[in-house]
Amino acid sequence: MRDALHTDAISRSSIWRLRPDVDRKPHKRASWLHSPDEDCAAKAPTICPLEAQALDSYPQGRRVICGDAKTGLHVLARTAPTNPAQPGRRARRAHASLRHGTRVLIHSLAVATGQRAWTIGRTRTATACVAHLHQAYHRLPRMTRYAWGLDNFNTHWSLDVCRGGARWCTGPLAPQKRQKGPQRRTFWRDPSHRPVLHCPPQHGSWLTQAAWFFGVLPRRLLARGSCPSAKDCARRLERFVKDDNARHAHPSRWTSTGEP
Repeated sequence: MRDALHTDAISRSSIWRLRPDVDRKPHKRASWLHSPDEDCAAKAPTICPLEAQALDSYPQGRRVICGDAKTGLHVLARTAPTNPAQPGRRARRAHASLRHGTRVLIHSLAVATGQRAWTIGRTRTATACVAHLHQAYHRLPRMTRYAWGLDNFNTHWSLDVCRGGARWCTGPLAPQKRQKGPQRRTFWRDPSHRPVLHCPPQHGSWLTQAAWFFGVLPRRLLARGSCPSAKDCARRLERFVKDDNARHAHPSRWTSTGEP
């Protein structure tokens, strides 16, 4: 073991010359996320075809909607004004910041048209989920059937959310039979209902197109923002999402099959 540690050093030029021969890229790496869901292999092929067939289902009166929530949006205000960029000099901003609480952005994306419905609040409770589902239902064009792809947060299976969904269904809710989570999940997944909820596997939010919007939001707004108050942050979020919905909304064809 001691002899193995005392090896001759290799120059950088030798490493650069030998690297293509061994097909190694030590300066690059790719991250991955393992899903602990035991039914991951069964859920992924179920939700991906919904988005892949969204454009074909739309003329038939079926709208595919995927939703997600961005929690813990920190409202930060820089302690000093940011100096704008000048020729030959980058923009300079203060490292320290003041915190003014957090906000939650919940949004739903109509896959076939690219339109969004959103709500901005302080928390993502069952009450906020009910308010968002009703807003999405009234803001987006009416259809005969809905297929909702949501994350695995437990507020989607609350009794209040089931009461709101029962107003869109033809059958009664029967609250005495929906006291437990599995019973409420069965109610939402009933294919005979007008809205049917589909959930991706755990740690599988990337299977819905709604999650990709949260990769755009930090780059275009949050990375350079400085909000003096929580109300100002909510106004900026509202203006940004409205502008994105008006100028950049477009249908997209989903080709993912759920494989990493």
